[in-house]
Amino acid sequence: MKRGTTIIVFLNNKLIACDTVVPLLVDIAARRPDLRIHLITFDERTHEAIKRNIVLYDAICLIGSLAFRGRRNDERRGVASSIRHRVKSAAWLMGLAARALLGRLMFVHFKELNEWPLRLLGKLASHRTVYMESTAVGYAPLERKVSALMRPRGKWSQKPVGRYIVGFSDNWPAFSDARLTRRIKMKLPPPFLSGEWHKLLQSWSRKYLGDAATGRAIDLDAGIAVFMLSWMGPNGLLSERDLFPVLFEETLDAYADACPQLPLFLKPHPAMRSAERLEIENRAQHRRGLKIVVSDLHPMMLGQHAHFAMGNCYSTTFSVLRAVDVPTVEYTSYARHILEATGGGSMRPEFVSHFVNRDPLALRKLLFELAATRTARRQAARPGISEPLLALP
Repeated sequence: MKRGTTIIVFLNNKLIACDTVVPLLVDIAARRPDLRIHLITFDERTHEAIKRNIVLYDAICLIGSLAFRGRRNDERRGVASSIRHRVKSAAWLMGLAARALLGRLMFVHFKELNEWPLRLLGKLASHRTVYMESTAVGYAPLERKVSALMRPRGKWSQKPVGRYIVGFSDNWPAFSDARLTRRIKMKLPPPFLSGEWHKLLQSWSRKYLGDAATGRAIDLDAGIAVFMLSWMGPNGLLSERDLFPVLFEETLDAYADACPQLPLFLKPHPAMRSAERLEIENRAQHRRGLKIVVSDLHPMMLGQHAHFAMGNCYSTTFSVLRAVDVPTVEYTSYARHILEATGGGSMRPEFVSHFVNRDPLALRKLLFELAATRTARRQAARPGISEPLLALP
């Protein structure tokens, strides 16, 4: 990349893409401080979720900027508002197109440039456009099978834009797509293993965790536990469609019985709205004797002090936690046909240390044992990512 190049990252409407790319951008920025980096989102809820995730957002502000380019919910009514938005968007797009033609921009996207009108940018700067996998650990064949059993999924259709195909797992369809045989393909380690990302989190750890625990009299050195919350709506994964709220209560009950002395950090699901987050917090706080902290901190930062982490279904955050040797517990209630497909275990067994399919007594016993046994943590620095992106023109 030329000196003074600007990298424009087009995020999709899920937080996971941002979570995947930011550690990689931190690594790149450390090597090339002359680069300008701007992240773009068109989804208001995604924009707000990123800003709530204070570690990700502060990391973005450290290396570049985040901009929202969609229409806000309060602007969706009215012809005048619609016209203004369209005019502003067209002017912005034409400005990017002009800069792309001059060779001053590099684009990274997860699918946004595959569709018009943004596809124009990828066409104008194809040799400086990267199509990237949105999750750092990919979707394993078993996970994909379970997903298809939950509900039918759309097929891989639109041909991706970009000369460079950058992914993190062998199972990513782009790597085997016959239409992309002439593209330059790169498989990288999960970005959350970046040495620069680890150094940044370690330097911020005490401040952020201290702020999150303010007023809770929490001794971080004594350890915490982490509860990665699921979206609480109906779901085809479970034995009953509306079971997530019940599993949440059962998990809290087991925790209160097994290890009430251990502070519990609840990490809300990014899809939760403000009212849902407040309801979850109220339900958790009703259990006397528990120290509850609702936090949007990055899972790797929480994992630095965690005895264990748990969730009511597999979460991609489990892969991050396992990278820092935190035991993970999936307490759930898979539907019978899902259990048959998984052989009675998790859909991602490589990232789930303990799988409990709706057995409250077994969960209590397991949590007691995990809290009583402080697992040694390997704090050695992780290797940084190599420089394949830095070699791009």
